[in-house]
Amino acid sequence: MVKSMPLFMVKKEVFEWIRTGQKTIELRRGKAKHGDNAVFQSGRNILRGKIIKKEEGSLTDIPRWLR
Repeated sequence: MVKSMPLFMVKKEVFEWIRTGQKTIELRRGKAKHGDNAVFQSGRNILRGKIIKKEEGSLTDIPRWLR
């Protein structure tokens, strides 16, 4: 059985932030994708990471989630 992994296409600069740990949170508009791991791709470069927590709601709810 193949596990579902959300694929996120990101710009080269953002990819480097994720790779180096400068970016540790990802915000996306719309419904959360299914899967326990995320795949970030920039060109031929690929990173895989574990999804620790998912939240859905409006942008005004974000500060509450980050506490």
